[in-house]
Amino acid sequence: NTHSAQFEDDDSIGTWFKGDSGAWRVEDGRLYISGSTEFLMLVGPSTQFAGDIDVSVTTEWIEGIDNNSYGIRIRQSAAGSYGFGIAASGSYILSEGEEGASAPVQLRDWRISNLINAEGSNTLRIVAQGSQLSLYMNGTLLDQLSDNSHTSGWISLYVSGLQEVAFDNLTVIEIGGEPLLK
Repeated sequence: NTHSAQFEDDDSIGTWFKGDSGAWRVEDGRLYISGSTEFLMLVGPSTQFAGDIDVSVTTEWIEGIDNNSYGIRIRQSAAGSYGFGIAASGSYILSEGEEGASAPVQLRDWRISNLINAEGSNTLRIVAQGSQLSLYMNGTLLDQLSDNSHTSGWISLYVSGLQEVAFDNLTVIEIGGEPLLK
């Protein structure tokens, strides 16, 4: 099954979770998320995914502090989640958040990559197959690692810190399994 969001208007994400530590709006076919100095600003569909998934989204950094992360969170549950983020300065991170932890654990410390269009448009993709996590940037494999802490849950788009990012063409492909909740 393939799920996609094109962000036509506010109603296109009417049932989505929208955090309260920032702001969001749908404009010109894109979802704009603004972060804050508080927690991550999360916006995501209300569907939970079990099994293996392939998630991609196109981003464009609009303005703000260029060393804060933004991107995709997957397999979110009460136990935690994985977060694949980039910064407009041209680096990326993979983190794993655990329930009750004050800060996520960095599975991949910040790394600079010339595959990232600094302060520009990028397509992030994370493929989670079993314990294997594969990170892609603009169509090219960026990194891979193995972690089996989280196996199912929600996905969301996120922005941390004082910056604004536009998201477009969110696609979720279920490689195996069915959604737990529609």
